Amino acid sequence: MKNIAFNFVSLILLLQTFFTFVACEDSQTQDDCKILFEIIKELNGDPYKINSNWNVNVLGGCCDEISIVCDPHFGVKRIAELKLRKNNFIGTLSNKITELKYLNYFSIADNKVTGPIPENWGDLIYLTKFSFRNNSFTGSIPESVGKLESVFHMDFSDNQLTGTIPESLGNLKHLQFFCARFNNLEGYVPESFRGLKKLTTFELSGNAGLKGYVPLLDSMSNCTYIGTNLCYKEGAICTEGGHQCSLEEIKDTEENNGFKNYKEDNSSGICSSGGTCDCESAKSSGGIGSFLKNHLVLIIIVIIVIIVLLLVFFLCRGREKEEDEIRIKPNNYNNNNNYNYNNNNRNNFDGYYY
Repeated sequence: MKNIAFNFVSLILLLQTFFTFVACEDSQTQDDCKILFEIIKELNGDPYKINSNWNVNVLGGCCDEISIVCDPHFGVKRIAELKLRKNNFIGTLSNKITELKYLNYFSIADNKVTGPIPENWGDLIYLTKFSFRNNSFTGSIPESVGKLESVFHMDFSDNQLTGTIPESLGNLKHLQFFCARFNNLEGYVPESFRGLKKLTTFELSGNAGLKGYVPLLDSMSNCTYIGTNLCYKEGAICTEGGHQCSLEEIKDTEENNGFKNYKEDNSSGICSSGGTCDCESAKSSGGIGSFLKNHLVLIIIVIIVIIVLLLVFFLCRGREKEEDEIRIKPNNYNNNNNYNYNNNNRNNFDGYYY
């Protein structure tokens, strides 16, 4: 029993050393505050204006739980929320922002940021809400945004964005709020938006280049299409600012918005094979599949720990059994000798008696 306890304690110490090592490695290779410091400087901002107590010599020294909210991961503080509104930022937003991989809320609204939105924005897989509102972003909405499976709120309004609305946005099954008003977007609303069963707010006003019909969505109750050439089909719940589509507009839209390639099981909201939306993404956006995907490393570590514990347990049981057998053997040996000795004496005695 002592051996089992000793090995168990040793295992605990080993695991503690392992997690400490992971934390140290994480702290050496990923200091979120250091990355954020560089991003803010590139935006010609003052990090100490955002957090006057910022300590650049301490890991997690930027976290103030107000503008920069952090969560612990393996004992290391990682940035989870960034609220950077109204800081007079100018310049472009660096691609380094996507190195803050645990970011789940981001707002840089009401600044003067220019240039494109980072193309790799979709790498922030834990992002649930973000806002670029009221800046001077140019370029297009990145196609990679369609990888943000957990996002429910996105705001691109009041910028200078061009190009079309990405078809990949139809993958975002949790999306509830989409606002891109007062930009320079053009083209058609993708047919893949029919898969957004939770979308309630859809604001596109002030994009004169948008045309064609808006796909029918029973969930959508708040919309604005003022200043666009968008139309709505018969039966649409949300119609503000648009006009009822003509047969020619419907035909033209279906030839250009991906209608011919889009297929969907309306009963479940999951894409069927052959469609343009991401079926695997839709299936894995919730439930146990999503949990396993997002916590794969932790699950593997737990399984390894359980296996090691079982091995230690059975190894100790085997040693204890061997030690018990060693202790038992001499007693059996002595008992057998005594038995033989007594039998011999009894035989000798019996012969003498008779």
